[in-house]
Amino acid sequence: MKLILEDMELAEPEVIIRGDLSSPEVAGLIARIKAPAAVRRLEVASDGDSCFIDCRDIVFIASAADKVEIYTESESFTSRMRLYEISSRLDRSSFVQISKSTIVNIDFVKSIQAEFSGNYIAFLKNRPEKLIISRRYFKEFKERI
Repeated sequence: MKLILEDMELAEPEVIIRGDLSSPEVAGLIARIKAPAAVRRLEVASDGDSCFIDCRDIVFIASAADKVEIYTESESFTSRMRLYEISSRLDRSSFVQISKSTIVNIDFVKSIQAEFSGNYIAFLKNRPEKLIISRRYFKEFKERI
């Protein structure tokens, strides 16, 4: 891919893409440009109070029974947002959905193990939980890890 950068004063930044717009490389580039910027911190609830945690500290996020729990290495927090809302705010280079109800920070995945069912188990650094990686989400997980 050829990249040309031009420094000029414009009312707003301009991006021009030339080439086969249907190619996977160009489609991925367009998706990254259109994606909203990832947030650095998330608002969570802790003992009834509202606080902020740094997204880099999040190990995984799990939803169950209308409740979303966010786990760091040493604590867990509750979020008022839905899983898809949190997912849209996270850095896609670090976080990946591994099941219908779980998102993991790939920087905290220590190892994975195949199961007979076709699913995989993710073992985490500094957390005792073992997370199931669904067959449906494994291809994207494998591409990102």
